[in-house]
Amino acid sequence: MNNYPMVSVCMITYGHEKYIEEAILSILMQECKFEIELIISNDCSPDSTDKIVKNIIETHQKGYIIKYIRQEKNIGMMPNFIFALKQCKGKYVALCEGDDFWTNSKKLQKQVEFLENNNEYVLSFHNAEVHNNFTNNTYLFLENYDVDKFEITDIFERWIIPTASMVYRNNFGNVYPDYFNNATHGDFGLQLYLSKFGKFKGFNDVLSVYRINQSSVTANSFSTLNQNKRHINQLNLMNDYFEKKYDTQIKKRIFLFYLINANTYKNKSITKPLYWISKAIIANPRHMLFYRKNLKDNFYNIFKTFKYLLKANINKRLLY
Repeated sequence: MNNYPMVSVCMITYGHEKYIEEAILSILMQECKFEIELIISNDCSPDSTDKIVKNIIETHQKGYIIKYIRQEKNIGMMPNFIFALKQCKGKYVALCEGDDFWTNSKKLQKQVEFLENNNEYVLSFHNAEVHNNFTNNTYLFLENYDVDKFEITDIFERWIIPTASMVYRNNFGNVYPDYFNNATHGDFGLQLYLSKFGKFKGFNDVLSVYRINQSSVTANSFSTLNQNKRHINQLNLMNDYFEKKYDTQIKKRIFLFYLINANTYKNKSITKPLYWISKAIIANPRHMLFYRKNLKDNFYNIFKTFKYLLKANINKRLLY
């Protein structure tokens, strides 16, 4: 018999000195009928994160459940994430990055109870509130989406599952596919991997806050050509790993990111955008025109889409 906790909460942090205390306290406030641990892996953040975490461990009455690691040097988001996941010994793993936080003390209890009573499900998630620090706007993460009709293919179309809402069974030995190692978004890659092991259950309850800020992955993602290329490479690796099971969805997403690459050159010569548009067409002719059958309409639509990208600079929230 082992002494492992029921839930391991996995928290990675870098540059989160403004938010890390609120994130940690939201974990420590959980009211559960089982034991939990909080794994925090600090990727050698150059700010005051280390000092803040150590102070909470020393002064909070539940500080003893925290297992804290500060990397000796910066190893990068995904290596740090995988490292932290491999420290999780609980039957379940819950995620909360250092700039997000939970808002309900019964969150873990609710999600774990569901998973304990429904063995065919491997992951549960819920709605969240978004705090956009750039615009000072607050809104629901999931709007006009019926979680009861969730299908795994939905995650290719838009960001459906807030990272800080994820609680999943830790029953695959912390072994991850190759595409996960250098993923541009770890939660997206993890969700797809978890789909191999069971179903997902969504709740409409708003139980956490997702922040968009200067240090968040979303704010800094897909702003450069290299980042977009990495994501396209990740998608191709996923397609191979799942033996083309999600070929249609993945190729459509690749098409969109070729268009994002075109948008990267919006202030330069038209040559580069046209190159990436042609890459999109070659990569996936069937989706280049958003399912329009008429060839004339198709070419009109792709250039109309390109014009939209130039004007709107991509709605990153919908495209992940």
